[in-house]
Amino acid sequence: MGKKRKNHLGFSSGKISLNTYIRQILLITLIFRIKLMEMITKKSENLIMTRMADGEDLFANLERVAKKYRMKSGIILGAVGQLKDVELAYYVKDFREYIKKQFSDPFEITNLSGNLSYFEGKLASHIHVVLGNREFGCIGGHLNKATVSATVELFMLTSIKFVRKYDEKTGLNILEFEE
Repeated sequence: MGKKRKNHLGFSSGKISLNTYIRQILLITLIFRIKLMEMITKKSENLIMTRMADGEDLFANLERVAKKYRMKSGIILGAVGQLKDVELAYYVKDFREYIKKQFSDPFEITNLSGNLSYFEGKLASHIHVVLGNREFGCIGGHLNKATVSATVELFMLTSIKFVRKYDEKTGLNILEFEE
């Protein structure tokens, strides 16, 4: 019996069983789904549009976008989609610390805004979010961590340059605008 030839995808081009054929189709579908469901971005002058995929880390993606477009800073105009494995925080001014709470369920983004800037040379994200649950209740606060559930479509403006500097009075790293 001769050696079976393989096509450009590495599959046998000879006669194959139905089970093998189905496995090959599922594998091809999975490969294309993985390639199609990665974060994509587009930039138009000062506007960056980003679509993130299920399972991706929101903050890691923001860092990738900032690096890709060599962003100095950015204003997050808004986002729609769904997040899970979320950590929210609330700043208690009198104690100069954040109260943090984790939520694992998926939530719809009902509002998300904020900014990206740099503090001591490192990207600093300052994002606030309101999230809706399946009972139509809402939670919100400072967004510390989040994983994309299904998809997130996020829009940023990049025309103004600003950085963060520590403020003694509030105990926060506040925005400072650069000329």
